[in-house]
Formats: sequence, structure tokens, C-alpha cells
Amino acid sequence: MKQINIALLGFGTVGTGVYKLLLENSIDIEHREGLSICVKRILVRDLQKAARLQLADRSLFTLKIEDILDDPSISVVVECMGGVEPSRTYILRALSAKKSVVTANKEVISKHWHTFEQQARDNNAGLYIEATVGGGIPLLRTLTDSLQANNITRLMGIINGTTNFILTRMSEKGMSFEEALLEAQSRGYAEADPASDIEGFDATYKLSILSSLAFHTHIPVDAIYREGISSLSTSDFEAARQLGYEIKLLAIGKKAQGGLVEVRVHPTMVPLEHPLAAVRERWPDIPLQTDANQAYTRADSGHLASLDEFDLLLHEQPLPEDDWYGHVLISQACRTPICMDESILSVESADSALRFGAASIINIKPGRVGGYLTARDIHDLCWSRSAPVWCGGMLETGIGRAANIALAALPGFTLPGDTSASNRYYEVDVTEPFVLDDGQIAVPTGAGIGVDPIPEVLADLTVWSTEVRVG
Repeated sequence: MKQINIALLGFGTVGTGVYKLLLENSIDIEHREGLSICVKRILVRDLQKAARLQLADRSLFTLKIEDILDDPSISVVVECMGGVEPSRTYILRALSAKKSVVTANKEVISKHWHTFEQQARDNNAGLYIEATVGGGIPLLRTLTDSLQANNITRLMGIINGTTNFILTRMSEKGMSFEEALLEAQSRGYAEADPASDIEGFDATYKLSILSSLAFHTHIPVDAIYREGISSLSTSDFEAARQLGYEIKLLAIGKKAQGGLVEVRVHPTMVPLEHPLAAVRERWPDIPLQTDANQAYTRADSGHLASLDEFDLLLHEQPLPEDDWYGHVLISQACRTPICMDESILSVESADSALRFGAASIINIKPGRVGGYLTARDIHDLCWSRSAPVWCGGMLETGIGRAANIALAALPGFTLPGDTSASNRYYEVDVTEPFVLDDGQIAVPTGAGIGVDPIPEVLADLTVWSTEVRVG
């Protein structure tokens, strides 16, 4: 039987947990994988202060990273120290020594992932980071393997269990933030210094990793808008309940046309009927949806059904827009809801989609269905059938964005849509730009379409004009 010698960097809560699991599951690992995993070295900072040294043979412990790096028999290094330094340095040195690295350190990976990847490639070493985000699901492998053919356009989820526990206690028990935090600490959910969780850093690190994988680009931690939960009070939850909402700390990522990505972490008002509002205690949930862009055929129904285990929010337009019966078959084969996009051109097409069972969710794009009035009629139809809708958009100027935002304010729009701030896309807009204010965009209330074009901007953009008079 092949033996793999590994080293642990750190022997605190994570390190001892890994060590115990390897011991307890050694027989099962050998039976399933035909491998014997042997912990040969454990790096600690101080032999006198390491409280858990009695859990392993004293001869395994060392204070010198060189005892691990210079040992050719050790092929895998498991980083369990946390934080940025010395973890970053040790990971780079291990990869340089051609040793594969396994880590759950979301902070160091989110900040130095691409440097590690390059070092791993240069030295033909492995870099395994599955445990950094939702390791028990697993989630990252789902994004890189099972969903790699899909164009993922949105991420939204609760990815920090500590803050979710605190918010649940404040909502359901009427606790103050301080009381809920103390209970989380007493249960071992929150650290003695809880700043990483309650100020949103932990969720930001995770979102950096998730969005980088989902959107196939590098999303730096510093590019993510972050707001924690420490300023929330019981009155915030009372007001949210009266309006029919729950408050959750959400991590949100959206990809727009042109390769632009919006990423943010902040407390969010979530409709009570939304599945995220039902997330209880400390168990995270990350709804993902796929935009298939008509990339599949009826023969792929089995593959799409196999994705049900990942509890996706929806599959958008898996088949060609004219294959209505195929969508009926896919809807019957999959537990994941099917959403129609390109197929929806009118009220009649939306009615057919729902009536025949081709879809249970509708994406309403005002520009595709012929305007705002038709879009509203489709909303009303779906509302009467209890079918969720979300507002699709193109790269609209302020004029088109005004209509989209007003449309998305209707009660049937319970799923996240393409209604981000217009000032993310245009340096100069033809109207006053729509901007985010504490995670919200105000619905325009002016006459007509709600906004007025800026005459000077229109003049600058005009390439030809004529005047027509009647009579």
C-alpha cells in the first residue's frame, strides 16, 4: 500500500482536528483509496505553550520549518495556522520545495491565491483550497468541475455562520447585538476577537474566492464593498418585520455585460418568503443560478438533473428558445426550477411557459418583450400564478435603467435582477446616474419615465437631428 507522508503547520483547533480525523478515519481511507496517510511532522510556534501536544507523539513536533521543507519523504504540507503571516511565506516555500499544499486559510488564499497558483505551476506541485469556502458542501469543486460549462452570472448567499447565528438571535429572540454576540462566543461560534466575522471580513475573503472562480477573473479583496453587522439594533429588525423582510448578511456577486463584476458584502433586507430568510441558526446556504444561454439539448436532461443535488436557484434558458416541448421535458426531469429568458417575447409566451410547464420562473426583459407596459402585464400574469420573476436588463443608460428599477419594484420580483447602479457602467449618463445608497437604489418618482435627460449630454451625443412641424 502506498504511504503518503504529510506535515501539519500549526496544531491549534484546526490542526488537532485534522490530526484526529486522519487517525479516526485511517482504516476507511486505506480501504477506499488504497493510501496510508502518515503525519510525519507538526510545526508549532512554541513547545512550552502548545496546550495540545499530548495528543500526538512529542517526536513529531518541531519549531523549524526547514525540518519539513528539507525532508524529501514529506510530499504534502497541510497549512492550519491561519492568518497571512507566516502562512503566506511557508506556503510559498513549501510549493517551491515541490510539496503540494492543502489549506483552509481563506484570508491568505483570497489575498495571495494567484501568486500561489503560479508557484505551484512552476514547481509541478498541487494547491488544494476546497476547505476555504463551504468545504462541507463541497462548493468550489462544484464551480470548477460540475458547472464549468455554465455561464454563472450571479452569486448570492449567507457564507458566514457566526453572523447568521447572531442575526437569527436578534430577529427571533429580540436580543441586542451585544447579547447575541456573547451567546455566540459562549457556544464557541464566535472568537474572543470576533471582528473578522462581525465586520464582514470573513465573508469578504470567501466572496473573493467564490466570485473569482464563478466569473473566471481575479476579484481582489480590496475591490469588494464590505459592511458588517455591529451597528444593527433591535429596532432595525422590528422595522424589517413590519415591512415583511428579514435581515441577513449577504455576499453578492453579479456579472454584467462587458466583463464588469459587482461584488459586495453587507446586511440586506430579504423578503420573508425568500428561501434565504429561512436559513436557521449557523448553517450557511449559498444559492447559485446558472445561465445556460441555450447551450443544451434534450439529450442533456440527465446531466442537468444530476445538478439537483447542489440545490441551485434555477437553470436559465437551458434549450433553444423555440424548443418549448424540450423545456417541458427538462422541467419534469429536474428538481431545480427552470427559468425562461430568450423564449419570453410577449404575455402569450409567458402564459404558455407557465401553462405547459416549460418553466416555473420568468426573466422579464423590457427591451425584449416590447416595452414597459408589456413587461408589467407579464409580471401581473406571473403574480396571479405565484410564479417568481426577475428583471433582466441589458447595458441601459439611465433612461432604460429607470424603467427597469420601477419594474423591479413590483411585488412579484422576488429574485435578484439586473438592476445595479448605472454609474458603474457609464462615466457620463444621459440622466442623473442611479447610485447605490446603503445597498439600495431609489425608485424614480418623477413624471413620465421618472427621470429627465440632461440636455447638455444629449447635445454632445447627437450626431444628426431634424425638426418636423405639423400644420
